Formats: sequence, structure tokens, C-alpha cells
Amino acid sequence: MVDQQVKTSTIPQAIQDIWLADYQRALTYNIRKKYGLSFDDRSAIEQTIDALFKGDLKVADLANNLKTQKIGTTQNTQAIIRDIIGYCLLPAKDYFRQQGQDLEKILTESGGVDKVYTDNISVMNKAIAEEQAGTYDHDKYVLDDTKKVLPVVNEKPETIEGNDSDDLSTEDIKVGLINFFDDGLNDLLSLESGDMLETINEELIEVLTNNEKYKKEIETYLLGTKITIGTTNLNLADKEVPPISANWLKDFFSVAGADSFDTLSIAKYIISSPNAKNLSEDEQAKLRRFLTLYHNIHFFPAPFTALPVEKWEVIPGAHTNLPTKIEDEKVLAPSPKRQPKWSVTPKTETSTAPVTRSKSQELIDLEKMRDQYAIGTLERAAIEEEIKHFDQAS
Repeated sequence: MVDQQVKTSTIPQAIQDIWLADYQRALTYNIRKKYGLSFDDRSAIEQTIDALFKGDLKVADLANNLKTQKIGTTQNTQAIIRDIIGYCLLPAKDYFRQQGQDLEKILTESGGVDKVYTDNISVMNKAIAEEQAGTYDHDKYVLDDTKKVLPVVNEKPETIEGNDSDDLSTEDIKVGLINFFDDGLNDLLSLESGDMLETINEELIEVLTNNEKYKKEIETYLLGTKITIGTTNLNLADKEVPPISANWLKDFFSVAGADSFDTLSIAKYIISSPNAKNLSEDEQAKLRRFLTLYHNIHFFPAPFTALPVEKWEVIPGAHTNLPTKIEDEKVLAPSPKRQPKWSVTPKTETSTAPVTRSKSQELIDLEKMRDQYAIGTLERAAIEEEIKHFDQAS
């Protein structure tokens, strides 16, 4: 919820654990959804919580703070304040009491200390323990009804290309993207099409093109995200670890190598990795989409230099339309610059007699991989280029 640089050494570690917990993001997300607030409102609330923990703001000043930032309405401001105190601050009530701020008294005077607030303390303790153990699952802590709806990044996606004075700045778009990824990345990776894919794709291109620092921030976020892909623990370095996205990246690099990150190596990894083989087809597609997204951001704009901008797919599938005829297929990407080092079955030596040569196992695997991708996708084009190399060699 907050940059690690704002940690204050004078704040006890147990309080920092509460303040900086991933679970705090679930709480602010739930508050945003409960009151129909915007992503900007949620960011402002998180900054307000940071200020409260750091002592830069007093709980008594919350009403004026929210009013100044135009968060909520006259009718629901008090309820928002109670939820901020009850959910986000009350687990650290002793810390605030030492500063002369009695949270329980404040809640009592404004309507009582609701049971949901006191129950939440044990839930937060459980979530913090899970985070420290590497098993925290953000999705299970957000409101159930929100899991069915993909959050909206902003209300005016058309402003990306506009020049009006009230257009969103690149900084605003970057903040909106990271806020969206907090709660919508899991849904995004599960989507196959839709306007949302195209909107996020356009916003990513805007941000990645204009600022290298923002690119690094988004890449760093993806490295630390803990969305779950699959239900079975991974075997990583002879240890079982949760199937969160960060661990999938580690597994990918352990199998493919850090210098072999391209669409072909991703496709081969999905088929070759023992961990990936445990996934269902839908889960494999989700993993493939995550690895491709990270690849596209990390190397941006290199993966797209051979394409017109309108065909750039930082978000996999953003523009993909399946042709109805095989002859409509077009190769959209150049051949990979390097061949990853993969453990594959070597070509089987057969009789020296001039008989029809059987396909090598590697070629068969490539053809299977090719068939898993839609015509016109970058992954399919890369694999087909690899297959051509076999044909030319023979």
C-alpha cells in the first residue's frame, strides 16, 4: 500500500506489519467498493492511512481531511471515517492510544464499536501471518460480490489520445494501472477478449512509452504481485512453495534461463515444466498470459518494433481476432533473436536407407505448441518461424 521508503524506524515492527500489510489493500478496496468511490479516492485514503500511522495526521482531523480531498458525500462521510478507523486502524489501537488517540472511544461516540471491526482484528492477524509465510491470497479477502466484476481503471479511456486540458496525465494513468492491477489483474489474466483488455493495453502503451521510471514501477509491481495460478504448490529448488505469480517467474527462469525470455521460450516452458504440467488448460493459459505480460513490459518496446502501433499487444489478446480461414494467417513477428537452451529429445537416428524421415520429438512438440495459439498471435508466429528452421535444415 505504501512505498517501503516511508517506513519509519521509530515505529515498532509489529505496527509496521499492520500498517504495511497487503491485507490493508483488501480493506481499502472493500471500502472503495462499498461506497462507490473512485480509484483516486482509494489512493487518497491509503495516503491518509499512511499519514495517520506516521503521526502526520490525527484521527480527529479525518473529517476535514476527507472533505478537503472530496472523498465521499455529506451522507456517507461519517460511515467512511468509521470504516477507516474500525478496519484499518483498530488493529493498532494500542499504538494510537499511546499517542493520545483512543480509537475505541472515538468509535463508541460515533455509533459504537461494531463487531465486524473487532472480528477484523483476528482476520488481519491471520492475513499478516499468511503474508509472512508466503501464502497470502489477496482475492479471498476482498468482498465476494466484487470478484464477479472487473474494476474500471478510469472513466475516460479515450483521453489517452486526447489533447484536452483535463486529460489524465501519464502519472495519473500509471497510478490507475497499478491500482487496477491490485484487484483486477487476476480477472484480466483470465479474460480472453473485451473492451477492458484494449483499454488497459492502450494505457500501458501510453505509460511505457513516456516514462522509463514508470515502466520500472509497473515491472516491479508485477515481480511482487501474489496472485495465485493453480491450486498445487510448486516444487522449486526441492522445496514446496505457494503457486503465486512471483514463484512462477522463479520457476520459469530456473527452467528457461534468464537470458532466454521470449515468446518461444514461454511456450516451451508451459509444455516442459513439471510444475506447469500440473495446471489445467485454463490455468496454463493464465500463466502464459502473465509471463507474456511481464516479458512485454520488461522488454518494451522491443517485442513490437516490427509491428504497427495499433497491433501492439502489451496485454496478450488485446487486439487478437481469430480469422475464420487458415489462409488469412499472417506472420506478425520476426524470428526470435536467440534460441533458448532447452532439454529436448534429440533427433532419433534411423536407418541410412533413403526412406521417409520421421519427425523429431522437438518438431512434434513445436507443432503441438503452435496449435495451442490462435492464428495471428505473436506466440504462434514465433513458433512457426522455429518450425521453418527445421524444414530448411531438412
